[in-house]
Amino acid sequence: MKLIKVITVILVSTIKFLFAPLTSFQMGLTFWETFLYTSLGGVLSVSVFFWGSNYFMQRAAAKRALKRAQCKAKPVKNFTRLNKAIVKVKRTFGIKGLVVITPVPLSLPIGSIICAKFFHQHKRKTYIYLCISTVIWAFFLTSIFSYTS
Repeated sequence: MKLIKVITVILVSTIKFLFAPLTSFQMGLTFWETFLYTSLGGVLSVSVFFWGSNYFMQRAAAKRALKRAQCKAKPVKNFTRLNKAIVKVKRTFGIKGLVVITPVPLSLPIGSIICAKFFHQHKRKTYIYLCISTVIWAFFLTSIFSYTS
């Protein structure tokens, strides 16, 4: 039964990182178990989406090209609020700024792909920063949810 709880927390933290500590505490796991499994799931998500970013970007481009060829594509908004905010953070704060907002305000999958796209020339350093940021956010969120629950 505990294995199912652990797998659930890890899977929740790979996609919805913000809600993983809350889910873990509701299942009765301790502070350190919650921190460990949330961090593990977050780093797993960063690894998959950061190192697989080329695949995901090529797949999205192929889908857009297919829709354009079938004349089903809507006009693409190049300058959405989110795009403007991400570019502003990238230009103002660089790698570290984008890495800090990746786990919670964005999401791990989207943030990892964006970081890989913008900072592909510094892949190893960016990946390490993402992992460190994920672990720090996991500790912070676990602390907050442990005091509120």
